[in-house]
Amino acid sequence: MLETAQAIGARKIKIAPGLHDYAPANIPVMRDAFAGLCEDARKYDVTIVMEIMPFSNVATIDTALAIIAGANQPNGGILVDNWHIHRGGMAYSEIAKIPPQFLKAVELDDAIEEVQGTVWEDTIYHRLLCGGGCFNAPEFIKEVQKVGYDDYYGVEILSQTYRKLPLDEIARGIFETTMAQFDRA
Repeated sequence: MLETAQAIGARKIKIAPGLHDYAPANIPVMRDAFAGLCEDARKYDVTIVMEIMPFSNVATIDTALAIIAGANQPNGGILVDNWHIHRGGMAYSEIAKIPPQFLKAVELDDAIEEVQGTVWEDTIYHRLLCGGGCFNAPEFIKEVQKVGYDDYYGVEILSQTYRKLPLDEIARGIFETTMAQFDRA
């Protein structure tokens, strides 16, 4: 993956913590493994970002910080996604805990208030375009910007409905609805 990222000019690779692993994260083991991965990635000029997810062993900003700040790698950081922050029961204001050097990636999306099916099913089948649900993307964007984040934003629309639409139609819809959230922020 690192060679491919370098070849295509990808600047970041997103990694997941232990999915569906609700045992407490083994911070020392995960910190050291993350540091080693970042050291390997540095040779390819790639940044490694770990995503906080409510259905994982890294479900909170505090746990992610213990790993990422503990590893203290210049090319390592945290990815925050408003879906995971909201569904994880965290307030967007908790993003302020993340030192600027460790907030390396941001994703936006939306959903209705009620979880549809399991949290896993909700995340992979029922996301909405930004502004189409209750997640208040403008507030999330403001909190991310307060930390000093000024890099690109990803949009992660995992949806059984949207994945059936023609690519140009859904791409246009994603772009327009996401940009509207920045206008509101």
